[in-house]
Amino acid sequence: MARIVVWQEDATVNFEKTVAYLVEDWGKKVAREFYDEVHDNINLIIQFPQSGKATSKKRRKYKRVIRRRTSIIYQFTNDTIYITDVWDNRRKPK
Repeated sequence: MARIVVWQEDATVNFEKTVAYLVEDWGKKVAREFYDEVHDNINLIIQFPQSGKATSKKRRKYKRVIRRRTSIIYQFTNDTIYITDVWDNRRKPK
C-alpha cells in the first residue's frame, strides 16, 4: 500500500528555514545534501513507519534523526505519514 506524505505548516516552515540557512552559510551543495537526506529518510519512513523512536505514546509521535542536530517528527496512519516538524535537536521540546 502506498502512503501519502502530508507536511504540516510548522514542519514546512522549519525545513525551509534550515535549507535557507544552509544555502547562505554553507552553500548550495551542503543544502542540497541535507534536502536529499531528509527526503531519503521520509522514503524510509514511508516503508517502515515504526522505524523512528517513539516520543509520545499518547499522541503516537515518532522521531527519526537525520543528522546530529536535526530530526523529523512524524505521525502515521495506515495510508498517511504526517510530517509534524523538522526539529533542531538543540532546542528544548515544547
